[in-house]
Amino acid sequence: MTEQKTLLIIDDEESLVKMLKRYLVKQGYNVLTAPDGEIGLSIANKTNPDLIILDITMPKKDGFEFYRDISTEHGHTRFPVLVLTARADLKGTFERIEADGFMSKPFEMEDLLKEIERILAKPQKINVFLVDLAENPQMAEIANALAREKYQPILIPEIGNFEKIASVTRPDFIVMEYLHEQISGEDFIRKAKEYCSKLPPASPGKTSNTPIIVYTFSGMNFKEKSLRAGADLYIGQPENSDAIVIAVRKLEIEKNERK
Repeated sequence: MTEQKTLLIIDDEESLVKMLKRYLVKQGYNVLTAPDGEIGLSIANKTNPDLIILDITMPKKDGFEFYRDISTEHGHTRFPVLVLTARADLKGTFERIEADGFMSKPFEMEDLLKEIERILAKPQKINVFLVDLAENPQMAEIANALAREKYQPILIPEIGNFEKIASVTRPDFIVMEYLHEQISGEDFIRKAKEYCSKLPPASPGKTSNTPIIVYTFSGMNFKEKSLRAGADLYIGQPENSDAIVIAVRKLEIEKNERK
């Protein structure tokens, strides 16, 4: 049995909210409502909704302020957001900040339902394979930093298990320490690129390219070897775990811009 999804509608237009709630409840959703961003933020933090349907022009805390408050340091939102507003001119703005969806008022209920279903069907986590030795004390710190930014870190301390894990969970990004005992960094980059290129895309229309980011705590420079083997970015020895997050986010933005 499919788990019931929870939607949170944040809009000060009472008659519209009542109509939306009635319609969406009939479609099988659990629907919560809030008349402004301030109350909406409180409800969102308590209930962790599957999707927020957000108006922009509201009292107390408007949609922009609400969106900012649920965003991470590097621009992800803690919940999927469908912007629903009479401000059609804001579409480009919310596309640039990667809102999950945008619809202008007035709208057709059937179109809204399709957009809700599209967003809920999307993978909500971006899988980042972290390929490093278990004894590296920075590994857990990097994983925690990625998780705070709403990535899904998947730890691979045994590099030989990469293909087995990737066959079950497709990597969206690979972050790796260059030095490993079982295989050279160059060889792993080549093999990982080749293997991932044969995996089916995460969704129809997307490419199978999986960006690879390389770092090393060895103090040595493997930039030329890494890039020649096919790595997308070499960052050397990261100053801190946030440097890894910034690198992943950079490639994620570039990837989205190519869509």
